[in-house]
Amino acid sequence: MQRMAGCDMDLINEVAAHQDEIGQVARAMEVFRGADEARRHAWAEQKVVVEALASREQGS
Repeated sequence: MQRMAGCDMDLINEVAAHQDEIGQVARAMEVFRGADEARRHAWAEQKVVVEALASREQGS
């Protein structure tokens, strides 16, 4: 459980196929990881847009 809590993705991928509580936790961790990746991607895109708008403002 400590390795899973530390986001050891090799372990999480390995145990996600288990049909017990550990497998359920591992699958939930995969969902959380995917959501975090999507959040980070959205923030990066937003930063690019904000910087582009700021540079346009400075140019006018």
